[in-house]
Parts: sequence; structure tokens; C-alpha cells
Amino acid sequence: MRIGLMTDLHLGLSGRPTWYNRLLGDHAETIAATAVEALQRAGVDLVVILGDISNAGLASELESARGIFSALRMPWYVIPGNHDADAVRSGAFDAAFGPHAARGYLRCGEVGMLFVRDTSPDGSPASTSFLVGSGQSSELATVLAGDEPRAVMVFTHAPLLSAKTCADTHGGKYAGHFADGADLLGRLAAGGASCRPMAFCGHLHFHHVIHAPRWAQCVTGALIEYPMEFRAVTLVGDTVKIETLPSVSPGLQAESLISADTAWVAGEPRDRQWEGVGM
Repeated sequence: MRIGLMTDLHLGLSGRPTWYNRLLGDHAETIAATAVEALQRAGVDLVVILGDISNAGLASELESARGIFSALRMPWYVIPGNHDADAVRSGAFDAAFGPHAARGYLRCGEVGMLFVRDTSPDGSPASTSFLVGSGQSSELATVLAGDEPRAVMVFTHAPLLSAKTCADTHGGKYAGHFADGADLLGRLAAGGASCRPMAFCGHLHFHHVIHAPRWAQCVTGALIEYPMEFRAVTLVGDTVKIETLPSVSPGLQAESLISADTAWVAGEPRDRQWEGVGM
């Protein structure tokens, strides 16, 4: 199985504000459409879009996203990010994406796929506080234990595990993680699969991979700003391989990149290409 991941499209953003680099709001739709074309060429079997699809949770932004994603010729799923929170609360997010709006558990071959949404009361775009919630955690752990897949993949918008050390190392801002994310991974690792669970997320706008004996986490950088790349995750037997692939032209990347000092968001080699046994 080969899964494509992209995140943080921020459709509807105007101008060129900065986070780590310039967010190219004037090219947001073009960037998203180009990423879809790149995913087609990468030969992935399934695509997951990891949140912050819209910039303000507006119906027009969601409609634009649905139109762009409808070009995908393989199954695709979306989860909301903090910038999509207003649309989630109003029901517009699920209405816009229908069966593509994933939540809960999905079995795909030998892989158990868990889609986790933020349950914290503060879902504002500026929020750095995220919560799995005891109810959602219990439900996911129970259904996983009853199914016993060979591999477990967890999809969230914000990270389950902290990656603050990476941001601090480069003097960068840190956008937060799930306060109880490690608890969820611990419960999943304790049973329900023959290998460690692997979590995939966006939100932080930089590439980063953390791996430990009991679990692993892959953070994917943003499409709206440098490095404007997506991930391809290939599972063969007990081995998982993570590749980082370009989605836009070098020219657009250069428009976003501020300086050599902000290029760190593309990650170290171990953050960009990673292969592990037993997930």
C-alpha cells in the first residue's frame, strides 16, 4: 500500500503573511491543484489531507477544496485542522466533503487507520491547545483491539507527540500538540496490533520524524509555504518507507523561502526519507 499525505493548504488565504516563510495565499488554489497532479503521478493508492484545508472555515473555501480534490482518481479522505474549526462546529465541513470527511476507524487491507479530531473547546485558528478526549481515545482503542490489524496508522492535524525541541533548536515558533496525544499512543501501543502505531500529522509547517521503540510520528510540512512538499508512505510487509516529494515548481518554492536561515523547515535527511521495520 502506498499512501499520499498533504496538509496545510489554507485555501482562501489572502496576501503573503509569514509564519516561518511566506505563505503564498495568492497561489493557494494553484498550489493545491498542482499537489493533486503530483500525487497522481506518484502512484499512491490512497490520499489523506491532514487539515487546515481552508483558511477561515468558509463555505466558499471548502467548495474550492472539494472541487480540487475531486480530480483525485483514488480514494481520498480529509480531516479538519484548527483553521477549519468553525466549519466543523457548524456542520459545514462534513457537509462539504461527505463520505470523504473521515473520523473514527477504517480498515484498509491489513492496515487499521484511525482518524482523530480535536475535541478541545477552543478551536480557534490561533489555538495551540488540542485534546483527543477520553471518550474518543477509549472508542479508538476499543475498536482497534477488537480488529487486530497488522499495522496501525493514526492521522491527526496537530501532532500527538511534542516536536517543540525541533522548533526550539532553530529558534522557531511552536504551534502546539495534543495534550493527551502520548496517552492515546500509549493505549494503542499496549494492544490491538502486532507492531507499533505510527502517527501522521501536519500543523507545524515543518518536516519532522520521531521514532521510538513503542511508536513513531511523522510531521509533514505545509503546502502553503516552503517547502511545499507532500509525503508518500509505502508499506510492504513489516516495513514502512517515508518519501518527501515536490509538489510545486522550484520557482514557487523560492518565492516562499525567506532565507537560508528559514530553510530548516524542510527537515534533516532523517526527517525527509525514513525507513523502519515493524512500523
